[in-house]
Amino acid sequence: MRARAKTLTLLEYDSVRYEIVDNEREEGLDVDGGKEGDNKNSKLFITEKSLKQLEKLNEPRKFMEIYRNRIKALNYAGVVRVGTINIEILPKFLIGEIDEIKPTMMTNLLIMLRYVRKLNVKETDIAKLDLKNDFFEIFVYLFSRKLLNLLKLKQDRGYIRRNEELKFVREKIDIKKYGNPARLHKIPCIFHERLMDTPINRTLKYTCYLLLKLVKSEDNYRLLKQIISILNPIQLTPVSIDFASRISFNRLNSDFKPFIDICIQFLRGFSLTLQASSVEFFSLIIPMEKLFEEFIAGVLEEEFHNFLEGELIPQRDVGFLAKRDGKGEFKLVPDIVIEEDGKVKYLIDTKYKLLDLDDRKLGVSHQDLYQMHAYAAKTKAEKILLLYPRYPKTEMPETKWEFEFENWRTELFVRTIDLSHDLRKKEGWNNFTNELAHVLSCLKRES
Repeated sequence: MRARAKTLTLLEYDSVRYEIVDNEREEGLDVDGGKEGDNKNSKLFITEKSLKQLEKLNEPRKFMEIYRNRIKALNYAGVVRVGTINIEILPKFLIGEIDEIKPTMMTNLLIMLRYVRKLNVKETDIAKLDLKNDFFEIFVYLFSRKLLNLLKLKQDRGYIRRNEELKFVREKIDIKKYGNPARLHKIPCIFHERLMDTPINRTLKYTCYLLLKLVKSEDNYRLLKQIISILNPIQLTPVSIDFASRISFNRLNSDFKPFIDICIQFLRGFSLTLQASSVEFFSLIIPMEKLFEEFIAGVLEEEFHNFLEGELIPQRDVGFLAKRDGKGEFKLVPDIVIEEDGKVKYLIDTKYKLLDLDDRKLGVSHQDLYQMHAYAAKTKAEKILLLYPRYPKTEMPETKWEFEFENWRTELFVRTIDLSHDLRKKEGWNNFTNELAHVLSCLKRES
């Protein structure tokens, strides 16, 4: 039996056949009569145990559909590790052979993450990466290298309350414990000491310790070991998601917040055995619908804050759809609100799904229209923009509907944006922002 590839790359909504095998040595991907990455003629061989692990990881949020002999990726990006297999899911920004389009897809995915402030990635960082590696190794490399650079400059420290017997008075004497004639030479004191043993450092060290068990890249292993060495004074103890989520930040430690956010994301994906916290299986999955929404909001805030002549507010709560017993229910939260003089002027909502040219309504769902109608009725916005992604070199007609109310009306525009531009290159970024400016112009011009 020839060696089987251990990494399966799937684009959103692509699928691959699978077959159950008896042991992990037989696990992997066979490509029959095609190139690696072409899953039409491929078959995944997986053990019953690994399949159950995959089903367990898929329970909290469904990132794939698992059928009797086939698995299908949904609209997520990231990597899953079960048994000896890596399953990588990538967004479908481009059409073509995976080996050819993967570098651009990976680049755009990382830049989208930068704009949602999950990962401060610069173009110079991306230029140094081998974009043919799997998403997990690239993500860990950027996380660990930037964290190491930060820890070389500063470490989080906090005042820890201590109660010890000293030969001198420090801060406050513990009167309840003082007075033993045989120990008058020792003074029980209550004092605070500035140490590195903080919730931030505990979370960072424990996460890096777990990542060490997963990474295959020598560079990642070396970076993680250096981080753990700097954090050597901190005791290695298990950290829960709840513990990490309760960490509070201030102006002194705010630089660590993006890294703790990523740690929480990592910790959500670990499934640990009870022996020595060894990692049994793992997932790092990002919902593309949320990423697309936050990316567009981030670009608008940074690049278009004066374009629409108003204050741009992402995720603005505009009220409730209904009331029961005087209490509001079904909160209304548009993706982006543009206000002028305290009044809602425009609304922008993103939908991460492809429209349908063959449909008279372009595939815009009743649910989406009802949602926009509710936003319009509550805010009395002048115009609303529904923004969808589209495949490259695909022309979508520009559509407009109107919502009519008793004494006023709201215009609803449906537009699409191409995510296939190479966002790392200046030309690609300019093409993307110019297209976005054209999309936004429907909110400015008289129609």
